[in-house]
Amino acid sequence: MALPRTAKIPQAMEVFGGGVHRVLVVEEDSTNVIGILTQLRLVEFFWENRKSFPVVDQLYPQLIKDLHIGSQSVFAIK
Repeated sequence: MALPRTAKIPQAMEVFGGGVHRVLVVEEDSTNVIGILTQLRLVEFFWENRKSFPVVDQLYPQLIKDLHIGSQSVFAIK
């Protein structure tokens, strides 16, 4: 998956939410790769800059179950 360097963070988060772990960052209107954005790097960015994002910073002390992360039913087929 590739996104232009002018893409917004929510666009990258949507891609990551679809199961992709790395996104190529390309020049606008080109296929020239200028970098790679990973899920881990994005999480590190929010952690290191959490004081700049008070809404995100408020999520850190909450429990995963209270955020309803991973709360969907899992179905298995043998």
